[in-house]
Amino acid sequence: MKRINFSIYIKQLPSNIILEYLSGANSSRILTNGVYDEISANFFEKEYISQKLSQISQEIKDEIFQIYLRGDFGKKISSRLKAEILKTFLVFEGIDENADTFFGFDDLSQILAQNFAQNLILQEEDGNPQLFFGTFLSDFVIILDMFASGESKICTNGAYSQRWTDLLKERCGIGKLLDSHDDLKKVLDFVIDFSRFCGAKFSSEDGKISILSNIDELLEKVSEEMQKNAPKIINTFSKTVDFYFLRSLIENDEKNVKFSENSITQIADDVDFSLKIFHWCGLATLYKNSFKMKERANFHFQNGYVLPDFSVYIPIEVNPLQLNKILYSTKIISVDVIYHGKIDKKRVEESLVNGISEKEIVEILQIWKVPQSIEKTILEWVHSFKRAFEDLPYIAFRNDIAPSIAGHQELKEILTPIEGYTFFRVKSGEEKTAFEALEKFGFDLRKSGEKNELALEKNEEKNEENKFNKNPRLPTKTQKYILVVD
Repeated sequence: MKRINFSIYIKQLPSNIILEYLSGANSSRILTNGVYDEISANFFEKEYISQKLSQISQEIKDEIFQIYLRGDFGKKISSRLKAEILKTFLVFEGIDENADTFFGFDDLSQILAQNFAQNLILQEEDGNPQLFFGTFLSDFVIILDMFASGESKICTNGAYSQRWTDLLKERCGIGKLLDSHDDLKKVLDFVIDFSRFCGAKFSSEDGKISILSNIDELLEKVSEEMQKNAPKIINTFSKTVDFYFLRSLIENDEKNVKFSENSITQIADDVDFSLKIFHWCGLATLYKNSFKMKERANFHFQNGYVLPDFSVYIPIEVNPLQLNKILYSTKIISVDVIYHGKIDKKRVEESLVNGISEKEIVEILQIWKVPQSIEKTILEWVHSFKRAFEDLPYIAFRNDIAPSIAGHQELKEILTPIEGYTFFRVKSGEEKTAFEALEKFGFDLRKSGEKNELALEKNEEKNEENKFNKNPRLPTKTQKYILVVD
């Protein structure tokens, strides 16, 4: 939910609430703009806020801290504490789907951070940082490859499958930082929502999510947006704690810190998830028992190595644009301190079917100093593929569909399966008949390389309406008064 400013909030509260709790003992019984301005000015004074916090219990202070840390997602509050928290006027309550959820004021965030800085404890250097710092874009490429290769499986109810999140654990750095299915579902939400923000289109058919947009174009746009404002992207799409509020709590980037355990008891899991996402995106360095904030990630890219046994060793500091091109010929198998890949004949053939040229496949491997024997083998695969299919009408199907096509009465006389591939040779002169029959089943028979991928759509940010409870449940003795404008 988009948060509101304190000065807007108080002007929409009932006047008896203002008179009872905010206007002061010597205030006029008539509310004017001057009274509202004076109230707002008080709340932007550090001493006033410090005094206000000193008058409330530690339990309420911790709740307020956690509400601000939760940012746009807010925090559910028990009915026992609602009135006490509302009386501080440091937070507000949502309505509708956000009923019982409390949020901090956007314009009070900075001054509250100054008062809550003591909730972070300075730490000594804590050994080496965890792995996978700043590998967001590389993992992003690998997840996009899962979309392209049909591994992005979903359940019948549309939920992400356990197998898909298991693949993240096997192949992606984030799958080593986060290991629960629920946390990795949030990562997939992040990738898809951010991609849609960048103009990408997806479809959910045949039990998987497929990307319909050009991956190279999307990757460029994603890189550009992250370079421009990574904190905003993360705050908007990743379901983390408020990066800006956390950043305001820390005065010195050079020091390692950790949270006081009591201050985050109820949202400890959210904080743990968030710090790992910030580390993954290069905005914090995570250690075993502490963390250090960073203004911006500085990356030093490294090339990978192609071994004579077709294995590819890919450093986690790989240039994501190069990684995307390596995947024309290589399948990611696993990740530990590096990404492990394997050059794969089927992957090369799929790239050719998808319109990737021989030059594009080989060029990136040459940059990575591929052994001549491996390059020669790949070129033989390419030439073999071209000899078999370049000048012939052919149709490719997934292995699980091919037997049904081969056994169909109308098609088996005019389509001949080619052993070793899920391809069919079309009987000369029967091309139109075969295509028309197959189109009745809903198949799109254009070659993948000829298909018009959807262009990225221009993103238009939506202005979210601010919805909040304008009549907080607080006891009052006064009746409502009418605002008189100066």
